[in-house]
Amino acid sequence: MKTIFLSLAAIAALGTMIAAAPARAQSPDALLLSCTGEVTVRRTDGTTAPGAYGLPLGAGDEIRTGPGAQAEIHFKNGTWITVGSSSSLVVRTAGATAPGRAAPAAGETFASVQSFLTLKDAEGVSTLAALRSGGTMNDIRLEAPCRTAVRGGHPRFRWSAADPSTELRLKLYDEAGLRWQTDVTGTNAAEYPADEPPLEPGTIYSWTLETTDPLRIPPARTPAGFFDVLPEVEERSLADMLAAAETERAPSASARRIVRASAFFRHRLFDDAIAETRLAIEADPDNAALRTILARLYAETGRTEEALEEYNLLIERR
Repeated sequence: MKTIFLSLAAIAALGTMIAAAPARAQSPDALLLSCTGEVTVRRTDGTTAPGAYGLPLGAGDEIRTGPGAQAEIHFKNGTWITVGSSSSLVVRTAGATAPGRAAPAAGETFASVQSFLTLKDAEGVSTLAALRSGGTMNDIRLEAPCRTAVRGGHPRFRWSAADPSTELRLKLYDEAGLRWQTDVTGTNAAEYPADEPPLEPGTIYSWTLETTDPLRIPPARTPAGFFDVLPEVEERSLADMLAAAETERAPSASARRIVRASAFFRHRLFDDAIAETRLAIEADPDNAALRTILARLYAETGRTEEALEEYNLLIERR
């Protein structure tokens, strides 16, 4: 399979686009998720649209399923309904919230899912295609944390290396300069030690890897990866959203993972959003929309090679 690459400028441009993903002009009353088989939506204006993953639904829209088909609907009030084979359902304006839930919490969770699903829009794939360029990848690539927030003051660093036995030095910087460093070999991960002072919210941190072998001339050094620590108030907000996701209990495993991924995305925890989206794909491997979302998340965090692997899979399946 032919390998293609995005330039650093292209990745930055795509990252900006993701960060500024547009919200819907008007918040829908529900979202259509996990469509299988023949699913159609009859709008209030009499038009008919094929069911699609993440399709916004308004009051009065009717969802119809064919023989053997199924659709999963997530409502603004936090409830879920599955429309089974050869059935129909008319969307009603969201009313009372789910038992034991407050309306604002349910609305926040729904809004995060709605925002997250904008990453599936077709322009994401076309943008990846348009931004292709030639080039070569470094022998050593940072994976995480890059262009993301992290939870807690003792992050875990991950990278990939063409030769795992390469002797490397990890350097962590804060605004004052070098904060901490360690030498590593034979591994692709390192923990910021628990006995070191925790990293603090409100500071932008960066980290690099460089070779330490004196016989390697010139030495290799990666571009810096940047991250910040999630403030305590956002930690509490995230905990509330994750608890809400458990309370709402989406019917399918894929939908449950997307609700969690959207909460992480809303709080700039892109690495966690990637992990949850990958699990969603495991539960729904033929879902092209999920793979588009994953490709764009990889691009946002600078993981070009993984972004293009997903992009190539999308192209092959067309």
